[in-house]
Amino acid sequence: MNAKYIRLIKPTLIITAALITSVVMWAEIFPAAVIWIAALAGLSVIPVTLKGKNGYLFDILALLFIPLFTLYFSQLINIVTHKVYPGTPSLLLYINRLASEGPVFIRIPTEMLLIASFYMLLRLVRVPRKVASLITPIPFLLLALVDFYVFNFRGSEIIFSDLYGAGTAFNVAAGYDFPMKLPFFGLIMPYVFLITSVINIKVSGKDKDTKHRDIIVCASASAVLMISFALSFTSFAKSRTCESYLDRASQGNGVTLNFLLSIVQFHLAKPDGYDASFATGLLAESQGAEFNSDNASNIIVIMNESLSDLAVYEDSIGPFAEDPMSFINSLTDNTLRGYAYSSVFGGRTANSEFEYLTGITTYDLPDGYLPYAVTLHHETYSLASYLADNGYRTIAMHPYYGNSWNRDRVYPMLGFEDTVFVTDEEYSYTLPDDQIHSYLTDRNAYENVLSLIDDTDGQKQFIFLVTIQNHGGYSGVLDNLPVTDFIGSSVEDYESVNNFLSLIRQSDEAFEYLIGRLSDMNERYTVVMFGDHQPRLEFNSDSASEFESDGWVIPYIIWSNYDNGLDSAPGEYEGRRTSINYLSLDTLDAAGIGYSPYFSYINTVRESIPVITHAGFESSGSEDALQDYLSLQYYTLTN
Repeated sequence: MNAKYIRLIKPTLIITAALITSVVMWAEIFPAAVIWIAALAGLSVIPVTLKGKNGYLFDILALLFIPLFTLYFSQLINIVTHKVYPGTPSLLLYINRLASEGPVFIRIPTEMLLIASFYMLLRLVRVPRKVASLITPIPFLLLALVDFYVFNFRGSEIIFSDLYGAGTAFNVAAGYDFPMKLPFFGLIMPYVFLITSVINIKVSGKDKDTKHRDIIVCASASAVLMISFALSFTSFAKSRTCESYLDRASQGNGVTLNFLLSIVQFHLAKPDGYDASFATGLLAESQGAEFNSDNASNIIVIMNESLSDLAVYEDSIGPFAEDPMSFINSLTDNTLRGYAYSSVFGGRTANSEFEYLTGITTYDLPDGYLPYAVTLHHETYSLASYLADNGYRTIAMHPYYGNSWNRDRVYPMLGFEDTVFVTDEEYSYTLPDDQIHSYLTDRNAYENVLSLIDDTDGQKQFIFLVTIQNHGGYSGVLDNLPVTDFIGSSVEDYESVNNFLSLIRQSDEAFEYLIGRLSDMNERYTVVMFGDHQPRLEFNSDSASEFESDGWVIPYIIWSNYDNGLDSAPGEYEGRRTSINYLSLDTLDAAGIGYSPYFSYINTVRESIPVITHAGFESSGSEDALQDYLSLQYYTLTN
């Protein structure tokens, strides 16, 4: 047998095996991808010779093929599993449409111009043709890979502001399972086929003395492509905004262009009719306000990681075999319990903290904007500073690292005199007893809260605790977690749902322990607990759609170990619709503390706009208060 063919047998067998495996997988998930995979595999084993002076034919083909390859595979794994348009025969049609707004014809050419520009820039700096063609897809494919995991973990897609939370993401990454099947067959394997295809191409007919000519050609082509991209993207950006939740980024903007939109639109816009004097006057009044503390209680606020009442989805997942929040739901005396709307879903916890502590909404901020990470570099009026100014010892506690969401830097600016993180000596825990799937338990956090209470010296305390026990992911076997089958196997990804609900039961039992301890104390205590956002699970991944949809709903409970008067006023509180930014008002009510002018103003906003989140707002009449509220928001973030 000819030695040439002998050398081809082994790589051909490997490529054939990889091709068959890929075809079998994609034939089930997205059959149209089989054509691309088969074509790449064929090019990997069939030698190709390009004849043309100076090798420019390779450049021309690369400017067409590499953008198409990159565009196709950077989108493939991020769309076919989202189930928005199942059965669509062509990915290019699939990614060039919106649920309600029709096709976006400018999108695909814009993406291709960007990728082609990158290739020609590499050529301009004298990167060889084959090397440039292999480097060009890498940043776009890596962005697609990151987007795939971010969406799987929290139900929203990667945008520029996520870079500010990268440290937090790395901290919690160990708690997640990283699926590899789709990334391997949807990115890695096609890229390997691309490498072998490019290696197989031979270019003939080169001139040796073409350096200056190449520079002129590459510079001219780069300029044309970059200008064309800039014009096309500018036109695209005029009609599109950055999207984060659900599939709106992938299906409408595309992963790459959506990320670019999140950069160019990542700025605070001054509200129409902005009035800084209104905000400064309100804050001046608040800082000099008389504090009513005759009957004030100690306050413990718990923002419980991912605390959610999945019973709101009973129509889709059925009733639970048991109530995972049986103790919380049994409380009636001196108790206010209800639902609030969150501004985030599946992640970006810090925005719920910000809204609760400041009373300011993230409505009208750029999608994914993170005040903790971006703008809070100055002292900011909050519930903590109001209480600290009037004699309370203010403590912020988190059983994790202080650099997560910049809490160690932000908390003092919000008026917390003391902070306690897991790395501090005063935080006590025992491993593995106090840990569930890499995170310290709610029970352990409450034991540390009680140790702070024992060290009061008679001074009233405001303790703000952010728990972490219920942080994602929820798949697989979680250490130290007894799992109850709350739902049956008919629910999508029921094992993860049962894991999550079993975590909620652990939170419920820990809360019972805390309430039991506080019930026996002579001093007055008010406890507020609310969830920061819902978890991202398979069955609820599409629920965070429009404003007021189930995906934004989180439970809250306010309890006191004395008669706080809340349960005797059902007409005022029970069944009321609210949002996280207003819960600080209920906290002051339950604790017997009057409002400062700042919180009095926010209460007037609440009367006309009872619910407001990043996703939208609900008006009960006049919306006149909204403008001043947005002015206060802008002033708070920029001064």
